[in-house]
Amino acid sequence: AEDGRRCEEIGFLELDHVLPVALGGMGKGGVRILCRTHNQHQARRILGRAVVAAGRVAAMASFASCVFSRLPTSRC
Repeated sequence: AEDGRRCEEIGFLELDHVLPVALGGMGKGGVRILCRTHNQHQARRILGRAVVAAGRVAAMASFASCVFSRLPTSRC
């Protein structure tokens, strides 16, 4: 925050790529830990709301197909 405060979340932590992989970032380096809320905020700020929403829909569809499929795929 502008006043120097830091997020105090200790749960729901995620790895965030400083330069998103979708924009050419490396998969192994340039990673930091952010809470879910701040990770999503950064994604929306950098990639845009539409891209993040589309990614969320795609992820949920993939998850649903794994859960309801009789033949699990290697991605499940």
